[in-house]
Amino acid sequence: MILAAGVDRAEIERIAAADPFSTGGVCAYRITEFYATKTVEGIAAYREQLPS
Repeated sequence: MILAAGVDRAEIERIAAADPFSTGGVCAYRITEFYATKTVEGIAAYREQLPS
């Protein structure tokens, strides 16, 4: 699992498509967007609010 924050989905898709494991046919990525509304204190800076 890779967590990415602060960039839009198109950028994440570009990064995943350029990954050597992806281009080499070793793996395929499935991107799932979510809102991290509850986190441990160590990653509290990434905590989000649900959109209204």
